[in-house]
Amino acid sequence: YLFIWDKEIKEFDCSKDMLREGPRGKWWDFLENVSKEDTKGEWRVNQGMLETLTTAYGYLLHNFYPPDQRKVVILYDRTEEWKAGGNGKSILAKSFGKVKPTHFVDMKQEKSGDNRFLLSGYTPDKRIVVLSDTSKEYKLENHYNLITDGFTVEDKNEKKYVLSEQHSPKLILTTNYTIPDTDRSDRRRQFFVPIGTFYGTLLDQKGQTPADLHGGWLLDNNSWKEQDWGDFYATCVYCIHEYLKNGLEPFDDQILADRQLLKTTGGDELLLLEIRNYISSFFKDGESQTELSRNDVIKFYSTVPELEKYAKWQENWKVRTFKKVASGLGYQVNPGRS
Repeated sequence: YLFIWDKEIKEFDCSKDMLREGPRGKWWDFLENVSKEDTKGEWRVNQGMLETLTTAYGYLLHNFYPPDQRKVVILYDRTEEWKAGGNGKSILAKSFGKVKPTHFVDMKQEKSGDNRFLLSGYTPDKRIVVLSDTSKEYKLENHYNLITDGFTVEDKNEKKYVLSEQHSPKLILTTNYTIPDTDRSDRRRQFFVPIGTFYGTLLDQKGQTPADLHGGWLLDNNSWKEQDWGDFYATCVYCIHEYLKNGLEPFDDQILADRQLLKTTGGDELLLLEIRNYISSFFKDGESQTELSRNDVIKFYSTVPELEKYAKWQENWKVRTFKKVASGLGYQVNPGRS
């Protein structure tokens, strides 16, 4: 026997013809818009961004949760700014609730995210958990178990319980800040989805919101007619098909990589520049020397006048920061060795 929750059923009549026509309508317009980039003053869809978005969307909608693909989907603003927002991440995250039960957690008040009662109110019928708007101090490692291990839920005055891997919900994380991926444990648990700045720019330049552009609130029962909902579900089916056909398609984003590197130095551009220059000068082509020791790293901080402010900082911090930058640049780091 197979049992399902009655609340998991979203009633809507979909015909095969409707689904065969593929993605369309206001929701598809929205997905294309958040995948646009400004090219010489003209907004154009970046097909790589769109493919990453559609496969991630299908991954989250589908219940298939293979052991080697247990990842948190991270929606981030594709901008060089240190902090950004207003580009449609929240609309995307809330849209899943129109297809399957979703549990939202407001992360604005959570710093590192280590609150043991973070999932208070969660019920096992929820198939997606959204960690919305994480703070600058958020640490993904606090939720490793939610991603790849059994899903642990603890509520106040209630007994803690653990959902098995195959019954665990999938996770979405939305953030206006940069989530690092220099650590291998982070990288294998993350899937980044870039969100373009089309809607943020539209608001800044013309004062228009997505509702203004699309003739009413997206996914709203009062402004959407039956045709709009049919288009929405047809687009959802298309995304599921793209995921099952192609798997999760990553987007190689140099903008994100640069931001993540800068994150490793706490936003200190000069420190990042000096470490990069030092590493590149140390590993010159044709040089026999191929290893940097811990002592070399510590000495580096004291020989660069521009880094004088770090002179009295702890050696462990200096080495840890240096290793994160090196790892982010693609160099092999051997922990536990001199």
